[in-house]
Amino acid sequence: MTTSRSLPPTTTTTTLPGGSVCMRNPDCVANAWCTDDAYIWWCQANSANCPSPQCVFGGTPTTTTTTSATTTTTTTTTTAVTTTTTVTAEVMEFAAVDGGSNRACRGASSSDNAASYYTVMGGISSLDACKVRCRSMQGCVGIEYNSGSQRCEVWTRPEGIGASVQVNGYQCFRYTAESGTTTTSTILATCRAAANSAGLGATDARCRDTCALIPENTWPCSSDGPCDCFPMVLGQIRRHRQLRASGNILLQEAAALAQSHLEDADEHEEL
Repeated sequence: MTTSRSLPPTTTTTTLPGGSVCMRNPDCVANAWCTDDAYIWWCQANSANCPSPQCVFGGTPTTTTTTSATTTTTTTTTTAVTTTTTVTAEVMEFAAVDGGSNRACRGASSSDNAASYYTVMGGISSLDACKVRCRSMQGCVGIEYNSGSQRCEVWTRPEGIGASVQVNGYQCFRYTAESGTTTTSTILATCRAAANSAGLGATDARCRDTCALIPENTWPCSSDGPCDCFPMVLGQIRRHRQLRASGNILLQEAAALAQSHLEDADEHEEL
């Protein structure tokens, strides 16, 4: 925000001393031509001859007055507070084994294919349907699928699928956990303490804490401040934030109570 303010004009007076003008010498004792008006202009035009019997320096002191107006400009910069939240979670995903296509799943080696490693399901119409069976089975570590025979193997070998072998028409996928990171940046309302609530303990830091707990532009915060965020208000919000979704009833009560405190404070100042 930029504001301009004009200051009252200032006046500067400068006085030059006399004696700076070459003029006719009025002393008739020294200057026989003291009454000759021709020397009035002659002395001015020939100031290099000053001083001389005919011309001397003289004149009236000169005063110069200068008036100037001053405008001041004030720029206020408000910096929004940004919070960054990073959440890292394990997400289960299917990963192709050795390319996935035309591969049959195996255990520790290409010849390790014990029947105890998997559960066979028939009549599974698609690869995605086979994946659904894996997700719904406890301990699933991968799948083998054949679309021609609609055969789905859901693997539960504790050590996982360690190898594969080339078999036309089959597909092999591991079901493993992968880390997923989500970063969210939130620009909080630029809350700052309102002047009339500062006496009740409101500070800019407390306002930022308050704004972080509630939806944007919700009382007592706004997108550009100021905010009535003294300790009582922050305490109410922290205690009852879980109820805001059902109508902000307690926040409205806190607002009314806060407004009453502000009115009392204003009346006290008037007294």
